Amino acid sequence: AFELQEELIKELECRNISKAYLLLKELERTMPEEQWDRNDRQFFITYRARIDMEIGKITEDQCLKKLKEALNLTMKDVDKINLDEWVFNYQEQMIILNMIEVYRRIGYDKEFIELLLKMVENIKNAEMPGWEEDYVFFTTCYLKLIDEDSERCEEVLKLAEEMLLLCKKIRVSQVVPDLYDSILCCIRKLGERGERKLELEMQALKR
Repeated sequence: AFELQEELIKELECRNISKAYLLLKELERTMPEEQWDRNDRQFFITYRARIDMEIGKITEDQCLKKLKEALNLTMKDVDKINLDEWVFNYQEQMIILNMIEVYRRIGYDKEFIELLLKMVENIKNAEMPGWEEDYVFFTTCYLKLIDEDSERCEEVLKLAEEMLLLCKKIRVSQVVPDLYDSILCCIRKLGERGERKLELEMQALKR
C-alpha cells in the first residue's frame, strides 16, 4: 500500500491523471475503508479530491473544501491555526502542496499567502532541529503561489536560487522539481515581457 501511495503521488505530480486514478482505485481495493486509521483517511480524502478535480468531477472550490477537511483531521481549524505553536508533519505538508495547486488555478488568496509567510518566518526564527527542511518546503509553497505574477519574477528567481543551494547543502530533493517549475514559470513570464533571453536561461538551468 505504501508503494502504491508513493507511485500515485508521483504520477499526479507528473500530471498523469489517468494513471493516478487507476492507482487510487487499486489502493482502495488494497486498503478497504474499514481498515483506515486517521492518517489513511487523511490521505484518501486528499487524493480523491485532487483527482476528482482533475477529471472534472468536482470544482476547484469543492476540492479546496475537501483538502481543508483532510487537514482538519489532525488540526482543530486550519483557518484559525496559531502558527507560533504548530509545525506541519509530512502528510499535512502534502495536503498544503495540493492546496497550492488549487490556489494556482483559482487565483491568489491573500490570507493563505500570509499564512505561508508567517510559517516561513516562524521556522527561520525558531531554528529548531531540522528547521532548514521546513523552511525550504514552505518557501517553495510561497513561490508556487506567486510565480505566475510577472511583477514578482525577480523575487521568485532570487528565492528559488537560494532554496536550491540550501537543498544541496542539507541534501533534500523533495521540492527541487517545484523550485525548477517556479523558475521556468518566471523565465516564461520575463520572456513575454522581453526582459530575458530564453536560450541563455535554458543553458543556465542545464548547468
